[in-house]
Amino acid sequence: MYRIVDLLVDNYRPDVEKLEGRLDTLEKQVFERPRKRLVQDILTLKRDVIELRRVTTRQRDVVGRLARREFPQIDETNAFRFATSTITWSIADEALTFQDRITSLLDAHLSSVSNRLSEVMKVLDGVCVDLRPAHRAHQPLRHERHAAAVPGGEDAQFWWIAALMALISGSLLLVFRRLKWL
Repeated sequence: MYRIVDLLVDNYRPDVEKLEGRLDTLEKQVFERPRKRLVQDILTLKRDVIELRRVTTRQRDVVGRLARREFPQIDETNAFRFATSTITWSIADEALTFQDRITSLLDAHLSSVSNRLSEVMKVLDGVCVDLRPAHRAHQPLRHERHAAAVPGGEDAQFWWIAALMALISGSLLLVFRRLKWL
């Protein structure tokens, strides 16, 4: 029975190492080059770690019962083997550590996204404040007495303002794309 439990636990080691590799990769992505589907990948890894923890915790409990000789089939020698086997405990502990790392990773990613959104909103707020005086400046041109001052009359005013608005909108679009906001 000890050999079966030992073999079972040994089969978890490659999976645990794969989970650790995925976690390391996600940590690098969060801090170096975040991408849109990162939250989904983090949550998928979290689900896998929760499943590992659920299974290994149950197995750890069974090995603990075997170590305490709760079954008459387990003699003192085998009970000692089960008691000194730390492999089951270490995998369960690693799963718990992974779960904590993933929670911290998700928090860090969400904070990063929130900070980036805050920066974008600050810039957009500044753009709106900067454009407000330009919006107010063209309002006097609507009156007939100012229409004569602009070459071409009121029709020209409309086209000048429309061209200015298109130029500003196009410029902002280019800036937003360059900043990867769009």
